[in-house]
Amino acid sequence: SSTEMLIGTRLSGGVLKLRTADGTTALTIDSSQNATFAGDVVVGDITLSSSTISDSSALTISSGDDIVIDAESDVNIDANGGDIRFKDNGTNFVTFSSSGATTLQGNNGNASHTLLKIHNNDVTSNTETGQTADIEFNFEGTTNGGSSFVTKNAGAIRAGKDSDYFTSSADNMDSHLKFYTAQDNVNTLALTLGSDQS
Repeated sequence: SSTEMLIGTRLSGGVLKLRTADGTTALTIDSSQNATFAGDVVVGDITLSSSTISDSSALTISSGDDIVIDAESDVNIDANGGDIRFKDNGTNFVTFSSSGATTLQGNNGNASHTLLKIHNNDVTSNTETGQTADIEFNFEGTTNGGSSFVTKNAGAIRAGKDSDYFTSSADNMDSHLKFYTAQDNVNTLALTLGSDQS
């Protein structure tokens, strides 16, 4: 055809190779139409290098159906920004944070709000007494039936550390569990279970 330029080989099982000026093979296309690049493949900001896909800006993978990540070994998600967010159609519903807080969010169709928060307090304190790991429960609703939402406390569970500093074996740590109920948006201690189970 006068509108096409064809580059190929007529040999059965032949291989097409493209070389650079110094004779190095940059691209190999075999008879099964498999293309092998000797170096990285760069498309816009995206670079495909061996088994790594990198992008100098935000990278979006879009699919019209499911996306399956299937690893024979482990799956590692590494976020240097400190937060890993799971979203439903753009709405955040779970956040894992390197600051020690994990939140589970709900959405009633008008706004998202935090249902559950799990966090560790005082991890950088000079004295370790009083460190806690909290689970907080929240409700969110309106005061007038409109679209202005406010979050209200709905109780909490707290695991607290009683003793100061770990020994080398760390077997000396006593702790407690405290259960809080909520009234008028204030979490109030209702029950404490100490390290002696009382």
